[in-house]
Amino acid sequence: MIDERPDIFLLLQWLEPLVDWKPFGLGLPGITHSDILKIEAENKKIDEQKSALYSKWLKMAPTATWADVINALSNNKENTLVQDIRRNLQKIAPRSARSHCDITTRRSSQAEVMFKTAEDEKEILDTLFALNKEFSLLMMHARLGLGKKTEKDPKILHKLTIWLETYMHWNEFEKLANISSDEAFKIIHPFYDFIDCSLIVEMSEIFLQDLKFGDDELSIVSELKKHKEKADKLRFSANEQVDLNVQRNSGGNAFKPFMSACQNGHIQIVKLLLKERVDLNVQNRKGHTALMVASSKGHYEVVKLLLEWEADPTINSNEGHTAISLSKDSEISKLIYNYMYKKGNVKLEEDAASVTE
Repeated sequence: MIDERPDIFLLLQWLEPLVDWKPFGLGLPGITHSDILKIEAENKKIDEQKSALYSKWLKMAPTATWADVINALSNNKENTLVQDIRRNLQKIAPRSARSHCDITTRRSSQAEVMFKTAEDEKEILDTLFALNKEFSLLMMHARLGLGKKTEKDPKILHKLTIWLETYMHWNEFEKLANISSDEAFKIIHPFYDFIDCSLIVEMSEIFLQDLKFGDDELSIVSELKKHKEKADKLRFSANEQVDLNVQRNSGGNAFKPFMSACQNGHIQIVKLLLKERVDLNVQNRKGHTALMVASSKGHYEVVKLLLEWEADPTINSNEGHTAISLSKDSEISKLIYNYMYKKGNVKLEEDAASVTE
C-alpha cells in the first residue's frame, strides 16, 4: 500500500491537521518553489492551498506514492502524521478510494498496456468507448435534473454544498459558497470520470432519487448504478486479460487501447490509461508514439495531456518523423515547440524548423 499512488480524498482527510504545508510541498517530488508561490498567490485559505498542492502534485507526478508523502512529512518532523498515515494504510483495504476503480493491476512505468488476444483488446476498447458515451449521456440528464430541482427549491443547493464539503473533507471551502449547480459540477469534475463514478452515484442517491428521464421514464439513480456495475465488471475482467510481461512492439501492427484512444481523441480514456502507468513513449511497428498519433490527428487536448505527463517529443519514427513534423496544426506545433523550449531539448533547433514551414 505504501508504494501505491495516493488518493486525493485520503490526502485531504489524513493531512487535514497539517499546518506548515509549504515545506512539506517542497519535499514532494516534482514540486518547486515557484509552484508553492503560485499556489499561495492563487488561493487565500490554507485548505484551498493544500488542496491545490495535492492536485498539482498528483497531476504532474504519475509515479507519486504514499512513500513520497511519508518521506516529505518525515523530513519536516511531522512524526505524528507519519505514524497516523502508516496506521491508516494498514487499516484500509489494499486499494484506495480512487485506485479501487482502476481498470488493471499496477505495473512498472515501462509496461505497455497489451492484451493476450486481439479479441480481448477489441472487446475492452469497445467497452471503454461505450461506457464513456453512456456516462456522458447520464451526466447530461443528472446535471439538467439537478439544475431544475435547485431552481424550484434553492435550499437543495445549500444542502448539496454541505454534503460535498463533508464527502470531500473540505473545511469552509470558499469555492462552494453561493454557487450554481453547474458550477458545483465543474468544481468536482476532477474527482470523477466514467469509470470512477462513485461520487456521482452517491450524490444522485441523495439528491436525485425521484429523477426520471427519457420516454421510458428511467431512474437516473438506477441507471448510474447499472453503469457503475458495468465499469466494475470491466475492471475485474481486464485484470485477467492484460498481459504485463510482453515486450515493446510485439503483438502486430494493431494500435493498442492507449494508442487508439490518442488517435481518436478520447481524452477521458487517455487519462484513464495514463493512470495505469502505460509507457507514454512506446512505439508501434511504424515507430509512432502516442504523441505522434495525437499530433498528426490534430487532437490538441490529448497532446497537451501527454506532454503534461512528460511524453518525449524528440523520438523519431522509422521514417524519421517526430511529433512536430507530423503535426498539421500550427497550435499543436507551437505547443510542442514551447514544451521542448522549456525542457532545453538538444533537438529543438532541428525540429523547430517544421513550425515555421
